[in-house]
Amino acid sequence: MQLDIRFAKQADYKSCSNFDQFNIRATLEEKIRKELALLAFSDQECVGYLNWDWFWGKIPYLCLIKVREDARSQGVGSALLAFWIEHLKGKGVDYCLSSSQENEPSAVEWHLKKGFTEIGRLATLNEDGSIEVFMRKELSRGDRK
Repeated sequence: MQLDIRFAKQADYKSCSNFDQFNIRATLEEKIRKELALLAFSDQECVGYLNWDWFWGKIPYLCLIKVREDARSQGVGSALLAFWIEHLKGKGVDYCLSSSQENEPSAVEWHLKKGFTEIGRLATLNEDGSIEVFMRKELSRGDRK
């Protein structure tokens, strides 16, 4: 699958909101404005989305990565992650964080395959009682994409 990965623009709000039901409109528009949202396109159709933020104002945190169901297992998520990592390296960042719910084993496994390592767990964070698994990825040495 040929992909075009780029930062979302204000005109991409609808594409972003189709993937991201967690952020209210004002928050999502701010993420777009601050280049904290990426989109993946194949044949001019949006097939993937990544948004991130700064943890403690200095550590990049991968908030959400989603791939359209019919485009999964075709490298879209990996391409979004690789683009984001290169962007962070260009800013001199040494590592990033992410998390996933323990009751989503495929998401946890995906992170581990991409070179993230588990650094801790939080119980009672999620409304459904699931445990949140936090992970860290080193960017400055031989990262796997």
